Amino acid sequence: MKVKDAMSTRVMYVKKDATAGQAMRLMAENNMRRLMVDKDGPDGTYGAVTVRDMIQKVISAGRDPGSVKVADVMNSSLFAVKSTDDLLAVAKIMDEKNVAGLPVIDDGKLVGVITMWDILIAKGVHCKVS
Repeated sequence: MKVKDAMSTRVMYVKKDATAGQAMRLMAENNMRRLMVDKDGPDGTYGAVTVRDMIQKVISAGRDPGSVKVADVMNSSLFAVKSTDDLLAVAKIMDEKNVAGLPVIDDGKLVGVITMWDILIAKGVHCKVS
């Protein structure tokens, strides 16, 4: 199975100069756990900010979400995968790097995001909440 068989093409962006509070609202309003941060120019790299980043780097740190910029809490050194990569190999990469999601980039263009949840669902593991 390939990444393209499980990835989400629903990607939301936030600007790096947005506040953490604005990013959190965007996540909450759209039921998203991660936002991609617009890249800097044509040769720039994508960044990402996650719910986990917000909890660890803003809320738990006692920082004001209205004054902290996304650029201060985002992950900018992302490892990316391709849509044609093997799904289990990508799961191993996520485990080794201790990340729950990766951008999917084909020919320099962001085409989606693959998460551990996507992989579990693709492999038939379903969690039922009662």
